[in-house]
Amino acid sequence: MSNDLEVRKALKARKPHFHRQKSSQYNKLAVKWRRPKGLQSKMRLSRKGSPPTPSHGWRSPKSVRGLSALGTLIKMVYTVSDLESVGENTSIVIGSTVGQKKKIQVLEKAQEKGITVLNVKDAAAFIKETQESFEKNKQVKKKKVEDKEAKQKELEKKAEDKKKEETKDDKEGLDKKVDEVEKKDQDKKEKDKSLIKPQ
Repeated sequence: MSNDLEVRKALKARKPHFHRQKSSQYNKLAVKWRRPKGLQSKMRLSRKGSPPTPSHGWRSPKSVRGLSALGTLIKMVYTVSDLESVGENTSIVIGSTVGQKKKIQVLEKAQEKGITVLNVKDAAAFIKETQESFEKNKQVKKKKVEDKEAKQKELEKKAEDKKKEETKDDKEGLDKKVDEVEKKDQDKKEKDKSLIKPQ
């Protein structure tokens, strides 16, 4: 099997990129492979000088077909319970839709069982880094909440001070009005006195 893996590696190194016919001439044509179907197509006929096309010769040996670079079977994993069905000589690939928390759980379980994870280079470093980022995010969130509360308190205090000031102003205004009314009454009385002269 190891010999077949080496053969596959050598084949992959020599294997060209198969591009769609005339994709280099027209921007509207995508580079991804499409089989040439033209009646006079030189590429379809595999004429000398035309771009390479896929053929059986580029295929990897049957014994290692679909295996990982380590020569193990590949299994997609999305939850911790998926690891129970993973057998020997099988490596796992964690799905891209799996969240960070669940990914950590899967990695920890895989480390316990001694299963190789293909799409995570260093599981321990990844777990440590992710947990640190979680902690950092928690601190940031906490700070935001504290700042919001402090701002709210400050606004409430300002509103209270404003209310106190308004009530004070209202009181002063009332006192002023009362004084003015009293003054007017006094002036009227004095005028009345001056108008009514004793005979």
